[in-house]
Amino acid sequence: MPSNMGTVQNFIKTVRGLGVVPLLPIIFVPRASISFAIVILAQLCRAVARLFSSTSSYETKANLRILIVTDYMPPQTHGIAVRFQQYIEVMRKEGHEVQVFSTNLVKERETSFDHPNLPSIQNPFNTSNLMAYNPGVKLAWYLGAKQWDLVHLVYPTNIGLAILPVCNWRRIPIYCSHHVEVEYYMYQYVGVRAIVHLGHFIYWLMVKYPAMLCANVNAGPTLCFLDSHMPKCTGARVRIPSGVADARFKIDSPAQLADERRSLLSRIGATAPTTIWLMVQRLAPEKDSSHALKALVHLKDLNQKRSSKLPFSVDGINTIHLVIAGDGPARKSLEALVAKHDLPVTFLGNLKNDQLPPLYRAADVFITCSTSETYGLTVLEALACGTPAVMPRCPVFDELWLHRVPNEWLYIHRDDDDMLRALGAASAPAAKQRLIDSPIKASWRDATLELLEQYKRAIDENMPYRKELATYTRAFNYFLRAALVATALWLLTRAEVNLIKSLLMRVARAF
Repeated sequence: MPSNMGTVQNFIKTVRGLGVVPLLPIIFVPRASISFAIVILAQLCRAVARLFSSTSSYETKANLRILIVTDYMPPQTHGIAVRFQQYIEVMRKEGHEVQVFSTNLVKERETSFDHPNLPSIQNPFNTSNLMAYNPGVKLAWYLGAKQWDLVHLVYPTNIGLAILPVCNWRRIPIYCSHHVEVEYYMYQYVGVRAIVHLGHFIYWLMVKYPAMLCANVNAGPTLCFLDSHMPKCTGARVRIPSGVADARFKIDSPAQLADERRSLLSRIGATAPTTIWLMVQRLAPEKDSSHALKALVHLKDLNQKRSSKLPFSVDGINTIHLVIAGDGPARKSLEALVAKHDLPVTFLGNLKNDQLPPLYRAADVFITCSTSETYGLTVLEALACGTPAVMPRCPVFDELWLHRVPNEWLYIHRDDDDMLRALGAASAPAAKQRLIDSPIKASWRDATLELLEQYKRAIDENMPYRKELATYTRAFNYFLRAALVATALWLLTRAEVNLIKSLLMRVARAF
């Protein structure tokens, strides 16, 4: 009986986890057919325009013509949305034409180059976000009718299969950046393993394999993630550059730091001496946020055995207070764990991006427990603010930070003692002084300029194929023009002959 109950619960979890995803094939096929029809119509219109030499050229201009297709833009607050908002803003400031198709956008920031109208449904793995299930008529027209130097497709996405073939047909270089290990989420949110395996296969076949086969460039926040996520690709493999909004992370004076510290202490109801641990993340199972709470429970048990007067202290002087910024499906269970063990934890909920830098600066240590990150943008943000970051040992963080931060700040995942050791090391005054002496710098402008260089390399490497297609197209156009001229001359000649015959017949009748 218990096994049957477990099966039923897993099935219910699966249904809830999948949401309306099983309905996608029903609506995808007819909508995709319309999109491809629009692409064909657009290509026919271009063919007609080419007869009169009025189409835009594939040759690069002083600025780039870039098409970005993404499910992730503000008002979403996660790292992918922040990343692409910054890329787009910098590219446009540099004078490039950047057209963006997305599922949503902040209306106040929308320009004539933004198109937040991709057909979409609710993302079952993150219900506050939308995910596109079809390119739609407008994007199909833009793909077929307009000239692009490069198309950037942001993964995970369901519509790559509708975009990649069009770009390949038109010899437009395509840059696919991958940011999420979707298979990990499948195992977290879907209970029935048979459905997980089926979903895994379908995702590989319909989403990942086309990118492996058709993309000119496949990119990831880290190369180790890209190697595991996309083990075989026909095109180039690069690390997509990352940065922070450095203007937000600068301070006017030391007094500002003191004010931010006092404000945070007041907000959480703490008094000095207090060591503030900070977590900024979505509260979801894959983030493993409960590990930090369990480490606090373990610390409490250790100090009780030592008969310490401060149950939540690493050094015996400062009391620990954990501040968590973020929200998500795991929040209730985390709050229950806090209440059960009476832990010194404050939940701040979701905060806007411009509210995070003062929070980072006011904290003593930033901590993440997640090994599911493909980059971990909040780690970079914390370090850019001068706050030591404690993180688990995993391929992603090892690649990014092993030689840039002290080894003492890294810990063995889910090892409470090792986490407390790392937090103790990062809480020491010398840790912040190290970041003052050797600051971590990575602006979004520098990251975007590096991304543009990657674009240009992809464009240059693809140029022979565009020239080849242009040669065939030009020859076809000459042939078609000659055929049209010949047809016109034949029709004119025939009309002239008929006219002469008619005149001769009239003359003959007159005599």
